[in-house]
Amino acid sequence: MVKPSEDEGPCGPGRYRSEEDLCAQWKAADSARDAADYAFWGLILAAIGTVGLLATLHYTRKAVLAAEEATKDADEALALAQSSADASRQAAEAMREANEIARAAQRARLIVSIYHIHQDHEPPYVDLRATNIGGSHCVVTLVASHWSDSNEWEQNGIMMGPPLSTFVAEGKAEVIGAPRHGPPKNFLYGMVRYADGLGEHRSFFAFHFWRDSGLAREWRWSLAYPKGKPKDT
Repeated sequence: MVKPSEDEGPCGPGRYRSEEDLCAQWKAADSARDAADYAFWGLILAAIGTVGLLATLHYTRKAVLAAEEATKDADEALALAQSSADASRQAAEAMREANEIARAAQRARLIVSIYHIHQDHEPPYVDLRATNIGGSHCVVTLVASHWSDSNEWEQNGIMMGPPLSTFVAEGKAEVIGAPRHGPPKNFLYGMVRYADGLGEHRSFFAFHFWRDSGLAREWRWSLAYPKGKPKDT
């Protein structure tokens, strides 16, 4: 008969004793040891899982930060592109304005004034003078004028005729017309059409006339500013 070793409990393999209580306690101890082993390995696995989760969170955060940095870089690139586009547009506008200024400086520009009032005629009439203050010579193609008693610009009744002088050099003045149609009234409105190497232009004029209070009762004049007067072109 084989004798059990001293280390074997009362419930060792192949052994069955009548001490049931002691055997139950020994089995409970074995189960507790097995449960502790399982709990230990479960704790190890949980720790490994926690480390993996922390690593996942770390790399996820790095990915989010990288995405934010990429978005920031994209926003900066977009802002730089917008700034560059704005600068290009401003440069184009500045170039266009410079061209317009250069063009305006090169073109002819006529200023119309009263050269002389013929007081010895009845009714008197006036000589119109055009002064070229522009940067090139020009040719006058039409002089149109109209006497009126209204302080508002009138297109109706404007008389057109050929100019007395057709060429006005740069920096020079020429008599271009002598409106004689009808007696002078309070206002004289009109337009001068002329051309240079840059195209055709128009200068509009308006003058106010009155008789002075002296014995001669001569006609005097000044610039007028009627409502609706067109702008020069």
